[in-house]
Amino acid sequence: MKEFETPITQLFRFGLRTDKLNSLNNPGCVTCMNLKPSEFRMEGQKSLIDPFPRPLVKIDENLPQLFKGRKDTYLCARHYIYKVMPDYSLVPLTTWFYSAEHWSFADFGPYVVFNNGNLNIRVDISSGDYYFAPEDEIPNCKVLCNFRGQLFIANTDKGPNWVEWSKIGVQDFSLDGENTAGYIPMPWQGQVYALRILTTSKNSLGMDQQTMLVYGDQGITSLYPVSSPASTYGMELLTYYGIAGKGAVGGDENVHLFVDERGYLRRITAKGIERLGYQEFFEPMLGENITISYDQNRGDFYIAGDTNCYVFSDNQLYEISQLVRTGVFTDGAFVCVKQENLSNDRLFVSNSFDLNIRTIKTITEVLLGSSGNAEVALYWRNNKQDEFRLSSYKRVGPSGRVSPHVSGVEFRLVIRSSDPDIQLDSGYIRWKLTDKRAIRGMYGLAKASAESN
Repeated sequence: MKEFETPITQLFRFGLRTDKLNSLNNPGCVTCMNLKPSEFRMEGQKSLIDPFPRPLVKIDENLPQLFKGRKDTYLCARHYIYKVMPDYSLVPLTTWFYSAEHWSFADFGPYVVFNNGNLNIRVDISSGDYYFAPEDEIPNCKVLCNFRGQLFIANTDKGPNWVEWSKIGVQDFSLDGENTAGYIPMPWQGQVYALRILTTSKNSLGMDQQTMLVYGDQGITSLYPVSSPASTYGMELLTYYGIAGKGAVGGDENVHLFVDERGYLRRITAKGIERLGYQEFFEPMLGENITISYDQNRGDFYIAGDTNCYVFSDNQLYEISQLVRTGVFTDGAFVCVKQENLSNDRLFVSNSFDLNIRTIKTITEVLLGSSGNAEVALYWRNNKQDEFRLSSYKRVGPSGRVSPHVSGVEFRLVIRSSDPDIQLDSGYIRWKLTDKRAIRGMYGLAKASAESN
């Protein structure tokens, strides 16, 4: 019986599918574990650098958090703030304090302010000591940030959706004729979770024009500087949907990535808000301690829940078994606090395909252009109402060939490897029609389908 050959190289150029309703025969994976897709190949995820001492540093729900300041790098844990030294040893900067909820950081150069959801902690520049700032110095708040030399605070005693800002260069929030300090409630209910700076454009001198994005559980707002009729901040409502948690947004001044309250992954740049999708992967994480860390050097985002961690890289999403709770790019490397899961195997499960023919076929051979050891199996079913069933795994031979001999109408290709250096460059599937009732008149269609691919 005549065999046909269909290329599958494109399968290795895409990560996880953006939507579970992704139609048949479209690229995208159901599972892409410890395999990083790229324009040229799919390759094994490398081990990330976690240089921090154990058991002093450990993952504790949504903590710790790393902050890279203009002068120093800090690690903020449940009960202490540490300065990260060049050898990644930790020097405590504070005495024990009440349990932290979630940290935010305002960096003014040598002067820094931290907030842990309960307390404001700042440095005394003259002595270098860190102390708890009283309420008459910095009002009670749960979030803070430095924007244009002003201390912005949010979720204050005025209300959980209020934002306040100080005078320029001083921690003075009193209102007067200078009109530089102020406050405003957000145009949505709920509470403010995060304050993030975003560059939106450049002025005539080539300088960045920036806005403060206020992320809450029920909305996102932009606060932008205005000079008329007085120097203050204008407000623009961006969305009536919020983010999934206090740590569910990450990035830098050029790009923000966040998980929204419905589990969609979204990106904000100067071009606007873009819905990336992936709800089937992030919706199950709602209610967990979601955190997003950003590697500014590679442009990679690490999105972690309580048990799963995903990487968004080069507009593709894949999963890793290293749960990255927090990370920063510093001293030429991305360093993180991570937790290793038990298995570091590489696992690829493609989206469903039927080779463009709705009849029973037998996949006789899979040919992989790859380096490294691997095993191949196939999920198969005969109609859309059936659950997929998994065939047995077969080892790929030295020539890249494996003969699964699996019959069905729809399939998903499965590749498994324990080789950390595995690379998947290209591939073909060889198959033949086995439903004799459909053979007449199908060869021409099958041949055309195979040749078009």
